[in-house]
Amino acid sequence: MSLLAPLYLIGATAIALPIILHLIRRRPKSQMTFSSLMFLRPSPPKLTKRSRLDDWPLLLIRALALLLIAIAFARPFFRSSQTTGLRDVGRNVVLMIDTSASMRRAGIPDAVRRHAQTLADQLGADDRISIIAFDSQPRTVVDFQQATAVELAARRQLVLDAVDQSPPSWRHTDMAAALMEAADLVTVGISDDESLDPTRTLDELDDGVAVPTQVVLISDLQAGADLEALQAFAWPDNVRLDVRLVKPSGSTNASPRLLNRTDATSDLVAVADDAWRIRIANSENADHGNFRLAWGDANAFQRSESEMDIQVPPGQTRVVSMTPPKPGDATLILSGDDDDFDNTFYFVTPEVKRLTLLHVGNAQGPPQQRPGFFLSQVPLANADREVDFRDLSAADSAAIRDVLRTEASADEVTLPLVVLTAPVQSDVADDLQSYVKNGGHVVVAIGPSDDAAQWQQTLESIGDLTGVRISEATVDDYAMWSQIDFRDPLFKPMADPKFNDFSKIRFWSHRELIVDPPAEDSMWKVPCRFDDGQIAIARRTLGKGRLTILTSGWDTEDSQLALSTKFIPLVFAWFEASDTVAADQGNARIVGIPDAAGIVWEAPGIQKSDDGDATVAVNLPASESRTEPLDLAALENLGIPLGKVESATTVAMKDRQLRDVELESEQGLWRMALLIALGLIACETVYSAIRRQVESTEMV
Repeated sequence: MSLLAPLYLIGATAIALPIILHLIRRRPKSQMTFSSLMFLRPSPPKLTKRSRLDDWPLLLIRALALLLIAIAFARPFFRSSQTTGLRDVGRNVVLMIDTSASMRRAGIPDAVRRHAQTLADQLGADDRISIIAFDSQPRTVVDFQQATAVELAARRQLVLDAVDQSPPSWRHTDMAAALMEAADLVTVGISDDESLDPTRTLDELDDGVAVPTQVVLISDLQAGADLEALQAFAWPDNVRLDVRLVKPSGSTNASPRLLNRTDATSDLVAVADDAWRIRIANSENADHGNFRLAWGDANAFQRSESEMDIQVPPGQTRVVSMTPPKPGDATLILSGDDDDFDNTFYFVTPEVKRLTLLHVGNAQGPPQQRPGFFLSQVPLANADREVDFRDLSAADSAAIRDVLRTEASADEVTLPLVVLTAPVQSDVADDLQSYVKNGGHVVVAIGPSDDAAQWQQTLESIGDLTGVRISEATVDDYAMWSQIDFRDPLFKPMADPKFNDFSKIRFWSHRELIVDPPAEDSMWKVPCRFDDGQIAIARRTLGKGRLTILTSGWDTEDSQLALSTKFIPLVFAWFEASDTVAADQGNARIVGIPDAAGIVWEAPGIQKSDDGDATVAVNLPASESRTEPLDLAALENLGIPLGKVESATTVAMKDRQLRDVELESEQGLWRMALLIALGLIACETVYSAIRRQVESTEMV
């Protein structure tokens, strides 16, 4: 027999209390002398009846009733043979070790080893463990089969060896991919483990007993870690994440980024002046904000004369201007924070590109009213490029073809954009089609419909189209652009509410454009329409290049577009989109780790491409510099339960206790004990009444 609440048996000791009190011999504590008794010998009182039990049956009935009541409160039950054994099933543990660049901070490697040592010491003989190291991608260092094949001491040493063999890299943190990899490990069978059925999952034994499963994450949990993929991931049930947070020796971390280089593979923004703008971001948990910037060479040896003091409060970002670097400079170096793993930003200064913008239009009318005049006023040149504007007449076919053919034979792209504001002859249109297919960009602004037939022929030839029809649209007063897609690259720079108002740009006339295939087809993009629903701008890809069509011009006879503040950003968008071809083929790039082009760079620095033709500046992703700890609630909001897992023995004991409660409830022995106790109390009452009646009769 077993008891569910054995402590209630202490109440059975109440049986002895009346017996003990009954057996205590009491003597008189005081004496009184009487004169009449002075000549008698003293004789102590005899307590023979108080020193023995007068009624054994009555005592036994009462004691037995008290004992049964205590047993009833102790909840007795009979345990079956299936629940008497306690099987130690062990745990399934997946250890995740963060090896991203932020783990290079001072104090973190030692903390990682301490946590790994603690986990290794906690491993039991039946525990199974797998180890994953991760940065931008996870990799399995030790799998379950390897760990279960060795003894406990060697298994514990595997944990420490995995830490030693997984030093921090220079890559960013993709925690989502690592967590999904760990989840996959705990939901597959272990065919080599004899204690498990290979057809079952890791969280269930052959007898149905749940196996405690734990994912242990050793990481600095920096806020820049990528968690986006977890939003659509279903975390396994009954698997908890135990986060072992490691902290660096210091908390202040700042990082510099250049903001005035124009490279297609970087996030840098161009500026018109000669000053170089630098963005410095300071961590939210920083304890100070005083830093120093300086230019340096490719080996990160800084020039002291270029040093500049800056102040960036914790959790904020500052943009400062610096004098341009000198020849030979290749690094921007920040100092003054606690960690230097991201204090150096590498860059390369490419040669200034010499590009040409070709405009083909009519030579009639005053120059100030021609579309080419407004194009020539757009400041496309910057520190990285010189732009030569060429304005040719549509009638000068020989000059146009000469420019296009010269471009086609050049080793590098020097003509990123061609703008047509007048129809051209068929031979020129054929050359423009080849130009587009080879990666060029042609922007066609359709003029008045008097030349509709020539425009139709030009568009069909350039765009490889059929069934192009152009007609003059009916405009009562003026038309406006509407249905603007600010997600499109053309309008994205103006998506801010401060700049997205196009209601003040009026179009006095525009054309109706019908193309085959229609503009609604997937090969076309229509980022803007007029308020009457007609196409305002249409774009399609042709070969490696693009063709953009405007159904209205920007000269003063057609619209107010050239006189608005939106004209310059639009021309920049056309030109910059075309200039990416030149940037990709240039001799200088700024990339991250790993590079989007497929080349994996192992460390920051000035590197050479595999073919040796390109010099590449390799830098850490900006997200890796966000070193403030991530709020653990972010993981819980993604459906990942946090906490430590209980040992297998504890889980088995709790499971057996639940079964004991179920057995006790089914058997109900306490009810029987209580009924018997009540019966005994009734018998005691009757017996006592009869005994008193007998004693009263004897006294009479």
